[in-house]
Amino acid sequence: MADRSEPDRLTAFSLGALAGIAVAVFAVLFRRLAPPAPTASEPAEGEQDSLSAASQAQGRPDVTPSSAWTTPTKYIVGVFVFLAALVIVYIGRGVIPMVITAAVLALFINPLIHYLSRRMSWGRAVAVTYVLVMLALAAGLLLVIPSLLDTINLFIDFDYQGLAGDAVSGLERLIASLQGNVVLQTALGPVLAAVRSALLNYAEQAQLPIPVQDITLATLVPQLAGTLVTLANILGPVVTLLVSIVITLLISLQMSLAARHVAGWYPDLVPDVYKPELISLMGEISQTWTSFLRGQLTLMLIIGTAITLGNAVLGVPQALFLGIIAGLLELIPSVGPTLAAIPAVLLALLFGSTHFAIIPIVFALLVLGLYVLIQFIENQFLVPKVMGDAVNLPPVIVLVGTIAGAMAFGVLGALLATPVIATGNIIFRYAYRKILEPPPLPPGPEPETSYWEAFKGWARGLRLPGRRISGRQN
Repeated sequence: MADRSEPDRLTAFSLGALAGIAVAVFAVLFRRLAPPAPTASEPAEGEQDSLSAASQAQGRPDVTPSSAWTTPTKYIVGVFVFLAALVIVYIGRGVIPMVITAAVLALFINPLIHYLSRRMSWGRAVAVTYVLVMLALAAGLLLVIPSLLDTINLFIDFDYQGLAGDAVSGLERLIASLQGNVVLQTALGPVLAAVRSALLNYAEQAQLPIPVQDITLATLVPQLAGTLVTLANILGPVVTLLVSIVITLLISLQMSLAARHVAGWYPDLVPDVYKPELISLMGEISQTWTSFLRGQLTLMLIIGTAITLGNAVLGVPQALFLGIIAGLLELIPSVGPTLAAIPAVLLALLFGSTHFAIIPIVFALLVLGLYVLIQFIENQFLVPKVMGDAVNLPPVIVLVGTIAGAMAFGVLGALLATPVIATGNIIFRYAYRKILEPPPLPPGPEPETSYWEAFKGWARGLRLPGRRISGRQN
C-alpha cells in the first residue's frame, strides 16, 4: 500500500499543475478576445512625447516607464510561482519536520536571547543560549538513560512464570465460583477457559529446558550474522535520531542568528497602508506561540515533579522514570496525561507497592486515582493560571485537534495542533473583521493575570543593592 502512495501523489501533483496551467492559458485567451479598455494611468501619445522632449531638454536620458502587467500576465506568473512553491515543498518534504521543530525551538528560546542581548552582542547571546540548550539536553539524557535501563532490567528480571501461575489459580477460583450461575457461566465460561488454557501453555513452555547445541563454525556464522543484523536494526534508528537532533539544532541556530535580518523582510512586501495591521497580527501570533510553549514547559516541570513525588510516596517502582514520562507526555494536551497513567498502572499491577502491603489490583486503582487527582488539579487550577489566555480554546477543540493532528502528521502534529488551531483562530477573526466589518464590541472583563506575569511585575518592583536611581528626590 505504501508503494502505491508515492506514484498516486505524483500523479495528483502533475494533474494539479496541468490544471493550473490550463486555467492560466484560458485566462490569456479570454483576455485576448476582448479589446483592453483604456486606463487613466497610461499617458496619451502626445503626453508621452512631451515628457520625452522635457527629459531631453533637461539633459536627462530618455527613459520609457515600464508598463504594468496585464491581468492574464499576473495570473500566469502567480500560477507558476504557486507551482514552484509546491515543487519546492514536495522536494524538501523530508526535512519539513526538522525545520518546523527548529523553528519552534528558536521561537521558544527567543525571549532568553533577547534578555541576554541587553548585556552582550546578539551573536554571543545566541551562542550562550544554545550552549545552555545543549547542556540541558545532555543533563536530560543523563537523567533519563539510567532510569530507562533500570526499568528495562526490572521487566527482564520479573518472574512471569509465577505471575502466570497466580493468574491460572485466580481464574480457576473464578470459574468455580460461577458454577451456580447459569447465565454468567454461559457468557463468561468459554472466555475464561480460553485465557486459562493460554496461560497454562505459556507456563509449560517456560518450564521446558533450553536445548544444548554444539557450537561449530557452521552454527556460529548464522548466529553472528543474526546478532549483527539485530544490532544494526537497534543502532540504526538511534544514530538517525542523534543526527536529526544535531541538524535540528544547527537549523535552529541559523534561524536565531538571522532573526533580526529576516524580521524586516516581510513588511516590505506589504503596502504601507497595511503594515501596522500586519505587524500587529504577527505580534499576536508570535505572542500566542511563545506563551503556549512557555506554559507547556512550566506544566511539564510541575506535573513531572508531582508525579515523581506521588509515586515515590505510594511506593511505585521507578517513580523517577514515571515522572519523566509524565512530564514529556504533558506536551500532548488532553491525551498525554492519560497515556502517562498507563505504565504507572501496569507497574502497580505487576510489582505492587514497595512501601505498603496492598493487593496489586487495589494498589493499581490507588495509583490511577493519584493520576486522576493530579489531572483534575491541573485542569482546574494550574492551566488557567499558567497558560492564561495563550490559546483561548475550548477543551473539546483541543482534544479533537490533537487527535486529528496525530492521525494526519504523527507525533509532531499532536504536539503542534493546539498552537496551530489558535493561530488559525486569530487569522480567522482578523479576516472576519476585515470582510464583514462588524461594529466594535464593548470592552469585556480584564483577563486573569498568570503566575508568570505576576512574577515579572513583582520582579520589576525590586530594588537591587547598589542600583542607582536617576532623578532627584524631593
